[in-house]
Amino acid sequence: MNDEKVGLFIQSGEYDKIYNALSIAIAAVSNNIQVFCLFSYSALSKLKKENINKIRIENDENKLTQRFSELLKENRVQSISDMIKMAKTTENIKIYACSASMNILNIKEEELIDDVDGTIGIVKFLELIERSMFVLYI
Repeated sequence: MNDEKVGLFIQSGEYDKIYNALSIAIAAVSNNIQVFCLFSYSALSKLKKENINKIRIENDENKLTQRFSELLKENRVQSISDMIKMAKTTENIKIYACSASMNILNIKEEELIDDVDGTIGIVKFLELIERSMFVLYI
C-alpha cells in the first residue's frame, strides 16, 4: 500500500455532497491512495440502513433532487451504497462513524450499514489523517 493518504470529514447529509465525497474517495483509492472518511451528524444519518439511498438535497427547489432521482432510476449514476461497495473492493478506504454524533443523534451501531469500519472520535480521526496529502470538510 502507498503511504499517501487523504482524509474526508463528511458532515453534510445532502445526497450530492456525499456523492461528490465518495467520487473523490473512489478516485483516490483507484490511485492506491489510502482514504479515511469520518461521517458525522446528517452525513452519519445517511449511513443508517434505512437511509443509505434516500435523496435529500437542500436549497435547490427540488431540481437537483429530481435529476438525481431520474438518473438513479435510469442507472446513469451510482447509488451511495454502490459507491461505498465499489470503494471497499480495495483495502485503501476506511469509513468511520463519529462517536459523538452517534450519541447526540441516538444512533446505534447495528443501525449502520455493514460497510462502516467502526466508531471513532475526532481525536482518533486526527491521528489517522496526520500527514495527509489533504483533508476535506464536506
